[in-house]
Amino acid sequence: VLIYRSMNGRSGVRMGGGGWDVNMLQTAIEGGSFIIPYGAGGPAQWFGLFATRHMHETGLTQEHLGHVCLAFYEHAQRNPKAYFHGKPLTMEEYLKTPYLSYPFKKHDFCLESDEANAIIVTSAERAEGCKSRPVYIMGLSARQCVSHAHYWNDLTEVAADYVAPEVYKMAGVRPEDIDVASIYDCYSWVVLRQLEAYGFAPRGEVGNFVAEGNLRIGGKLPSNTAGGMLSEGYTHGMNNVLEIVRQVRHEYKGTDRQVENCEIGICTGWAGPDVAGAMILRN
Repeated sequence: VLIYRSMNGRSGVRMGGGGWDVNMLQTAIEGGSFIIPYGAGGPAQWFGLFATRHMHETGLTQEHLGHVCLAFYEHAQRNPKAYFHGKPLTMEEYLKTPYLSYPFKKHDFCLESDEANAIIVTSAERAEGCKSRPVYIMGLSARQCVSHAHYWNDLTEVAADYVAPEVYKMAGVRPEDIDVASIYDCYSWVVLRQLEAYGFAPRGEVGNFVAEGNLRIGGKLPSNTAGGMLSEGYTHGMNNVLEIVRQVRHEYKGTDRQVENCEIGICTGWAGPDVAGAMILRN
């Protein structure tokens, strides 16, 4: 099976610009006509509400969001194909950048880019004859939802909370067995909330987890090592799938881009706080 994703989010229809049909959104989202005319016209505003509440309840700070961005921008400097290759980010620069939609600054947003990715999925038997070294899917949870139909009613849970136990059970591993990660990063806060959901840091401690540099190569959970959607490019997470495969099959061996001794990786998906999925891979 050939799976591909291609987008012209830079040169074509841009979510933040022309072609984004606000009238359509008002009918697509229950209660949309009550929130969209007041500025909540896109994911940045909607996710920002969840992020602000989560920050209030757990003590997350702006600097913690910044540490996610800094880690992924650092990884982009090792990836010549990354959109922000050659454009490193410092915490000082991050903090002085104005907000676009609180608590998100421009660095907290995924990129709008022209990009295309493709992967091939086949059986383990057929993969033995492939030219490239195969990577095996240990477990997969394709789509899980929150416990209620209207996810605005409960801001304490996200769909990833339900994905995690299923995908770990299917794969037969635990969070501490994961060596490398590709975490859906449409916004920096989405990464932080998923780190909690997938058991990499307890609620209330995820800020310290990223501040300690654990998302960087050499940390406890090197993540989005090509730069992710925050600094490499944006094709609804497909670029993150490519990178986790390359890491797990040690495609960068002998370079500073390779995560050492990585055998098992996790790749997560996030359609919103209400819908998510994930898979766990091994070499």
